[in-house]
Amino acid sequence: TFKGLVSALGWLPREIARPWVERLLKGKDMNHKTLGVAACSIRRDDPGELLTDILKREDCQKHTPLHARALRLVGELRRQDLMPALQANIGSKEPSLAFWANWSAVLLGQHVQVKNLQPFVLNPGPHQARAIQLAFRVLPVEPGREWISSLAKKPANLRAVITATGVLGDPHAVNWLISKMTDPVQARLAGEAFTLITGIDLEKHGLTAPPPTSQAPIPNDNPGDPNVGLDEDENLPWQDADHIAALWRNHGQHFLVGRRYFLGKAISPEWLKSRLQDSPQRQRHAAALELTLIDSQSRLINTRARVIA
Repeated sequence: TFKGLVSALGWLPREIARPWVERLLKGKDMNHKTLGVAACSIRRDDPGELLTDILKREDCQKHTPLHARALRLVGELRRQDLMPALQANIGSKEPSLAFWANWSAVLLGQHVQVKNLQPFVLNPGPHQARAIQLAFRVLPVEPGREWISSLAKKPANLRAVITATGVLGDPHAVNWLISKMTDPVQARLAGEAFTLITGIDLEKHGLTAPPPTSQAPIPNDNPGDPNVGLDEDENLPWQDADHIAALWRNHGQHFLVGRRYFLGKAISPEWLKSRLQDSPQRQRHAAALELTLIDSQSRLINTRARVIA
C-alpha cells in the first residue's frame, strides 16, 4: 500500500498533509521516513534541514530505499547545497543509489555525469526508462545516435530504441519510425515518437486507423485469464502508416537533420511552458523535464498535479 498512501498524501490539501509528512520525516522508523520523503517528492515540498539530516545520518544511509529516494528529491528540488551527498554516491555499487545520485546531479546542472547513466540506458532494468528520458535530452545529437546504435544491438531493446529516438528529437530517424508503424507490436509507440519529434497530432490530422484484427485486446474479457494488466500503449492511437509517410514526404524538408526538435519546434522555454499547459500528460512530463534542464531556476514540475492556468 506504499504507493497508494504516498499518492493520497500528494493529493491532500497542504494544511492537512503537512503535519503528517513532518511526523513521518521525524519518526524513528526508516520506512516512515521513506514515506515522508516520497510525499515531499510528489508534492515538491522542501523539507529543509530534515532532508540534509537524512542524507548525513549513517543509519539513514544504510536504509537503501530511504537513501535513494532522498537522493532523488535533491534533484527534483534543485538543492544545490546537497551536491556533496550526490557526489558521494555517484560511484556507488548499489544501483539505485548510483542511478539517483547521477540523475539528480544532471538535473543540478552537472551534465557531464550523463555518461554514468549509459549502463542504465543500455540494460533493461527498473531505471532504464527514466535513464532514457533524461540522457537523450542532455546528450548532443551525434553521441545520442551512438548510444541508440549501442542500444539497438540487442533486439530485446527495440521498444527502448523507439522511445530514445523520440526523446532525442532528431528528424533523421523519422523514416525509420514510420517503417516501425507497420509492426502492430511497435506501431503505437513509434507513432508517439513520431509526434514527439514532428509535433504532428495523428488524430487531429486524420492519420489514425482502426486496430488491426490480429491484435487481441489487453486485458481481454475472459474471466479465467489472470492477466489483467493494461496494454503498455493503451492510450496511444493506431495510425495509418501510408498516409503518414506521404505527409512526411511533403513536410519533412522543413526539419533540419541533426537538430533536436520537441513537438515540431526548436526547444525554448516559451515553447516548453506552452506545452506544459496544453499537451497530453506524457508530453507534459517530457516538457517539464526539458524545461528543468535548460532553466537553472526551475524545479522539476510534477505533471501529475492539475494544471493551474
